[in-house]
Amino acid sequence: MRPVMKMVALAAASALAMTACGGSSEKPAADASASGSASGSASSAAKALKVGMAFDVGGRGDGTFNDLAVKGLEKAKADMGADIKELSPKEDGSDRADLLRQLADDGYNPIVGVGFSYGQPMDTVAKEYPDVSFIRIDGDPSSVPNVAMRAR
Repeated sequence: MRPVMKMVALAAASALAMTACGGSSEKPAADASASGSASGSASSAAKALKVGMAFDVGGRGDGTFNDLAVKGLEKAKADMGADIKELSPKEDGSDRADLLRQLADDGYNPIVGVGFSYGQPMDTVAKEYPDVSFIRIDGDPSSVPNVAMRAR
């Protein structure tokens, strides 16, 4: 495997792990003694992680960094119990922004866009969903505060 591809896979897995470890703007749950079950709130927190991924043209199985990004997504599911969803654009890629909106509307956070072509669509959609974290794999840095760029 080429070093650049390994770096992309590592970046995707790291980004997902960092997001899962990050803080939440939600208020803390009530004391465990009040709810009656400390383990119930822990399992709820694990189930709350929903990671969405929008592939570049070619999608899963194309033998490129799309497949490496899948490894990070699957690791989030296996290690963190994340609910995951994968979407692929139309052959001409014209629906990239729509895919990002669909993931955001479905409650996925973070949302990973694989490929430099997600640059402008992700910046546009991220402004519409300021409470959602977006991760761009490949491409130019973004000035939108809720967009992180993980590899180039």
